Amino acid sequence: MPRVTILLPTYQSGKYISQTLDSIRKQTFKDFDVLVVDDHSTDNTLSILLAAQDLRICVINGRGKGLADALNLGIQQAQGEYVARIDADDLMTPDRLEKQVKYL
Repeated sequence: MPRVTILLPTYQSGKYISQTLDSIRKQTFKDFDVLVVDDHSTDNTLSILLAAQDLRICVINGRGKGLADALNLGIQQAQGEYVARIDADDLMTPDRLEKQVKYL
């Protein structure tokens, strides 16, 4: 079980998702997994996620009911002690998880 599950909802996020994933990979705290809830994207979001080749990334299909539902689904599936939320067009500073886990 990872210490932190990073919950990443996506919808039509192909334009930014690679940069978001890169910022996640650069975390100084390494005990995490990434749970992506894709809400039926029709752009290249899924192909980018599947090409990521990172065993810590798990992609599940959302129910097509929007962000709140995708987040609730992700929280239900999360396995980490903590859940860290990020949007598909955001970036994490390299020490974000380290600081948050230390604080918690």
